[in-house]
Amino acid sequence: MHTTARLTTAAVLLAATTTATAAPGKASGYFRLDKTRSEFTNGCAFRLPDPSGATAGVTHVILSDKPLDCDAADQTFDPVEAAKAQVKAQKPAFVTFTLPAGSTVDRIDGGWESTAPEDGFSFGGQGKVAIKVNTADRVTGRYFLDKPSDFFDKTFQFDFTWDAPVLAGSMSGTALPAGGGDVGAAYQKYVAAIGKGDLAAIRTTVTAAKAADVPALRGAEAKKLVELMQLFELKTATVTSGVQRGDQAALLVKGVGFDKAPGEGRVIMQREGGAWKVARVIMKSPF
Repeated sequence: MHTTARLTTAAVLLAATTTATAAPGKASGYFRLDKTRSEFTNGCAFRLPDPSGATAGVTHVILSDKPLDCDAADQTFDPVEAAKAQVKAQKPAFVTFTLPAGSTVDRIDGGWESTAPEDGFSFGGQGKVAIKVNTADRVTGRYFLDKPSDFFDKTFQFDFTWDAPVLAGSMSGTALPAGGGDVGAAYQKYVAAIGKGDLAAIRTTVTAAKAADVPALRGAEAKKLVELMQLFELKTATVTSGVQRGDQAALLVKGVGFDKAPGEGRVIMQREGGAWKVARVIMKSPF
């Protein structure tokens, strides 16, 4: 009797675990630029917060020519980059795009990137969009260009489809206090370092991985690098909200850029050595 009860309980727990894991997304079709062609077989869709607060969230889709673990990527606050990192060693090709809400979509903005050979292409407005399902739970559709088009001295063409559950792990976590608390304060140190143009100070406010991309330059070279970095950063920033899960956190920020234009975005934070560091800044394009 006790054995039967234990087996029954185990079966219930197994069923609950199974249903909690979403079926992997599917993709098909291709993207071609000149002689480089990528064939897609796998897809993931993730729901991320809208930095503007105008919508309940924004759906990001990633298609790959390599198998992706969508559920594992969804455990992070930066799922698209996490999915890419899974297959980095396999020299993958991707298409990534943001899918506007609603069943009537006439434009998709995104890009294609190839690792071998290294190449890329940004798209927006080309081709035709055919959406079948576009809800908070699932996205299904097709995006295609029915005949080749010119890109300088090359031609390009694409036709790909996707069918994937929308995962929303990036929307969950423990809410941070007003201003982001200790996490927000760490981000503000980064903003101040960017504003001062101090590369050494910037390296102390970012993760070790991000610091490796900030060379120890001096003089005119350092000034040029800082000016380039400032194009994608806020000069003054307010943390409007944030969530934390363990040693990871995500902040929604808005403010004014170095070009004096308003800006907004999402900042991924990581705790390293007991201190919060900036891992990635994702600013919303003003275009």
